Amino acid sequence: MSDPQAQRNLVAAIILQAVEDIEGKNNATWREIVSAVCFIRNEDPFEYYCIELGLDPDAVREKVRDKIPLAIERADRLHAAAREKAEKERLARIEERRIDASFATAC
Repeated sequence: MSDPQAQRNLVAAIILQAVEDIEGKNNATWREIVSAVCFIRNEDPFEYYCIELGLDPDAVREKVRDKIPLAIERADRLHAAAREKAEKERLARIEERRIDASFATAC
């Protein structure tokens, strides 16, 4: 990316997305929440991006620090719901195959 302003806009959008995912402002999936928490907690590239924008990485982290446990809890609930949905779908497919097999042997 050769346009410095476009690069700054992209970096700002990445940081904003992570902060909003942690704060619960977006309809983020559990993977996006976990990714946002990991991104904010890791030094690189988060700190590099903040410095590029003239932001203090620690100040950005402080803004969301108290929201991280709630974000992780929210991600856990979303993940559990996704697992439950997948299990219900798996059981429905098994039942459908069982019915199909019963029908085939009845004919």
